[in-house]
Amino acid sequence: MRALHVQRSRKGSHGMVLLEAIIAMTVFAMVVVGLVLTLDAALNAAKERNEIDMANRGLQNQMALVHAGRLNPMDKDLPDDGSGYTYHLQIEPEQMQDQKHQPVAGMYRTTITVKWKSGKEEEDRSLSELMYQP
Repeated sequence: MRALHVQRSRKGSHGMVLLEAIIAMTVFAMVVVGLVLTLDAALNAAKERNEIDMANRGLQNQMALVHAGRLNPMDKDLPDDGSGYTYHLQIEPEQMQDQKHQPVAGMYRTTITVKWKSGKEEEDRSLSELMYQP
C-alpha cells in the first residue's frame, strides 16, 4: 500500500492565518468596547444612587433639626452647608377637625425640599410630615 501525501500550499495557509487573526482581534475589540460601556453605565448608576442617598440623609437630618425646635409658620431657604445640596423649609398650619368637627390647633405640615445638580440636570427630592405641637 502506498500512502498518499497531500501537500498543502504554504501560500494559502498564511493568508488564512492572517484572516483568522484579524477576525479574532475584531471580536476581542468588540468585547472590550462592550465591557467599557457596561462599566461606564454601572459607575454612573452607582454615582446617581450615592447622590440620592446623600440627599435622603440630608433630608432626614434637616427634619431632625425641625423636630428639635419650635414650629412656626415659615417658608425659607436653609443655610448652605457647602455640600452642593440646597434645602428649602416650608412650615404651614394644617387645618384639621376632630370627630366633633371642631378645629384642631397645633397641627403643621412641614416640607423640606433638597435640590442638587446631577450632571447637567437639576434633581430634587422632598420630605413632608404632619407634626403636632401643643
